Amino acid sequence: MTFDLAEIQHIAELSRLRLTGDEEEKYGAQIASILDYMKMLDELKLKENKTTIYSLSLSGSVSDLENVWRQDEVSPWDEKEVELALSQAELEEGMIKVKRVL
Repeated sequence: MTFDLAEIQHIAELSRLRLTGDEEEKYGAQIASILDYMKMLDELKLKENKTTIYSLSLSGSVSDLENVWRQDEVSPWDEKEVELALSQAELEEGMIKVKRVL
């Protein structure tokens, strides 16, 4: 598939890209390559393939599978883990205080 200069400029404008003449040529070739690849993907016969994924039902259960959720379990830390954690942070009200992450 090929694009003329007006189409490339229109796509660049919609994408809010400012392209030089060389970039327009390169951009057009890249878009054509992507669309040719998409055309190849469209030719695949996917209906013959079995589904390899499972979806969640509206109730939250996994269809055709047993429940994969488990209950949270509280377990004590190994002393070495506690030592390592405390060497990297401070304690506040018995909990490890970490730096704020934004």
